[in-house]
Amino acid sequence: MINWIKIENEVPEEGKRLLYFFEGTGVWTGFYYGRDEGYPSSNNHVFGCEVGFLTGDVTHYCYIDYPEGGEWRVEADEEFSKEAKKEMLKVQKEFNDNLKGMLGDE
Repeated sequence: MINWIKIENEVPEEGKRLLYFFEGTGVWTGFYYGRDEGYPSSNNHVFGCEVGFLTGDVTHYCYIDYPEGGEWRVEADEEFSKEAKKEMLKVQKEFNDNLKGMLGDE
C-alpha cells in the first residue's frame, strides 16, 4: 500500500525521488523543487520530472524507497534533481519574462 501524504499537511524534501499526484494527469515520478513565491495561489509548490513541471496542481505525494543495494541511486537522484531544478528555474524565468512583456509589465 502506498502512503500518500497531502501537500497541505507536509512539505516533501528536495532531492528525493517521489511519486506525485495531480488529478488532471494522474501519478508521476519526479522531484519536489520548493515553492514559487510569485505563483498566485497558496498551493505554490513546484514538482517536476523529465517532461516538465507543475506549480500548484499536486495534491499528494509519497517517497520511493529503493531496494537493498540501491543506495547509489539516492546520490544520483540528488544530483539529477539539482540540475533539473536549475533548468526548470531557467524555463520558468523565461516564461515569466515573456508573459510580462506580453502584458506590458516590463
